[in-house]
Formats: sequence, structure tokens, C-alpha cells
Amino acid sequence: EGGSSLIIPVPAPVGGAILVGETVIVYLNKHSGEPGGGAGGGGMIKKAIATTCANIMACGAVDRDGSRYLLSDSAGMMHLLVLVHDGTRVHALKMEALGHTSIASSLSYLDNGVVYVGSAYGDSQLVRLHAQPIPSAAAALPGAGAGIGTRGGGGGGYVEVLEQFTNLGPIVDFVVVDLDRHG
Repeated sequence: EGGSSLIIPVPAPVGGAILVGETVIVYLNKHSGEPGGGAGGGGMIKKAIATTCANIMACGAVDRDGSRYLLSDSAGMMHLLVLVHDGTRVHALKMEALGHTSIASSLSYLDNGVVYVGSAYGDSQLVRLHAQPIPSAAAALPGAGAGIGTRGGGGGGYVEVLEQFTNLGPIVDFVVVDLDRHG
């Protein structure tokens, strides 16, 4: 992929790497003993999935075994990338849009579906991921609309904002004044 912007290492025993490009996400792994691998019997395992999301800005692992990753794009949409594997070999990639958050600079999965979304472009957030879509009727409740991430073409998303942390930056204009005249 010519416009690749991110490489995500996949831990052992599955191993390999995920290459995030502009239009495709590719899993690569050089496995010994795979058919069609040349003289040494090793071949390149390659699984790919097309993506329509904007430029991926941040990623964060959900599981220690490297089977699920959170990705956030430049539009603030959070995605879940799943590596379908049997413990040693990846068979497929799946990707699901979860909902809108701040545009992330970092994603840290804490535990029990709670994720810290660090943002240099807006307010950082503490969000909860739900297993089922949050009904769109909840967004109509007073005070609940700002906390629900929408998904695709309407309906409920999987992301609920628990708390927002005000971003004081970027500071684009300030003057340093030396009141004590020390130099």
C-alpha cells in the first residue's frame, strides 16, 4: 500500500504486523512451513480488508493476544479491527465502526469496555464501549445527546462518553514578560 501511515505489531504467538493504508488494512506474517513459500518452505501470509474511513490517526490494543484493536480516524470515528485467528494463524480481518469521539491522538483501553481517548485536537474523553448499539431514542433524552456516538447513517452507536477533559491547547499566541528583568 503506497499511502501507508501506520504499522501495528501483533504479539506472539500469532505474530506479524498490521499495515494501515489509505484504502486498505493488511495483515502480514512470514510463517515458516506455509505452502508456496519458496526454497525455505516459508511463505508470506497476507490478509486484507478494504476501508472507507478517513486517515487513521491513532490505534490501541484491546487484548493482550493482539486479536482486537481500536482505531480512530481524522473525522473522529472510532473503529474496532478484529483479527480472526485460531491462536497461531490469522484467517480473516473484520472492521466495525463504533461511533464518534474526539479526534484521537492516543487510545488506551483501560478495562471493562472503558477507553481513554487522548486528543491534541479537542477535548480528551473517557468513553464506554457497549456490546449492543445504544438506541437512538436515548439521544433524544435531555442531556444524553452529547454523550452518544452516532454510527454511520443514523441510529445508535456503541460509544458513550462518560467524561470530557478540557483541552487547553494549542496555545497559538502568547507573550512572555520578564517582570523581574532577569533576562
